[in-house]
Amino acid sequence: MPGLALCSQAVFQGVFILAKAGYGPEVAAGWVDHLRRYLEKLFARPNAKEART
Repeated sequence: MPGLALCSQAVFQGVFILAKAGYGPEVAAGWVDHLRRYLEKLFARPNAKEART
């Protein structure tokens, strides 16, 4: 998935730029958390109930 790799890399590079620009580590942590939630939803396995419908 080169698109996913590029997206992840863009997020990581962007948060470092924002943190260095004075927005602080909280902004960086928020974006990394957002990326983590996105990846969890992207690769989530459907539970048994969802698989039947």
